[in-house]
Amino acid sequence: MFTDDLHKLVDDWTKEKVGNSLIKPSLNQIKQNKHRLDTDSWSKVYEVFQSLEDHHQEVVSFFRENGFHGLIAHDSEYALCNIPSYYSSHALKLSWNGKNLTTNQFLMQEVAKQLGLKLSSFPIFAALLGKLTLHTSCPW
Repeated sequence: MFTDDLHKLVDDWTKEKVGNSLIKPSLNQIKQNKHRLDTDSWSKVYEVFQSLEDHHQEVVSFFRENGFHGLIAHDSEYALCNIPSYYSSHALKLSWNGKNLTTNQFLMQEVAKQLGLKLSSFPIFAALLGKLTLHTSCPW
């Protein structure tokens, strides 16, 4: 009983000094909103891919067929695919306010320059290092 009176006293004092704050939703309202969001997504159509081949080849083919401008990934094999812009998913950072998303871009032209290679030579270079297995159907 004492704590209820104390909370009421603090709430009344806060309303008097600060004014009415935003109304906070109850736990029940939060659960109802979450359930509504969950059930809303049931009606959406999502595209699912299944691959029996190397998934890197599938992703690169999908990338090229759909004209994407860049790829965010965590696998260095994608850097070998001569993709216009390759970004690190490992370095992704979202700001507190949710308005800024930053990451690192791999500048493969610069890497090629430092190694004294052409971009088209990367797959062979990686295969020699043991990182990549070349296939006859390889899109690289």
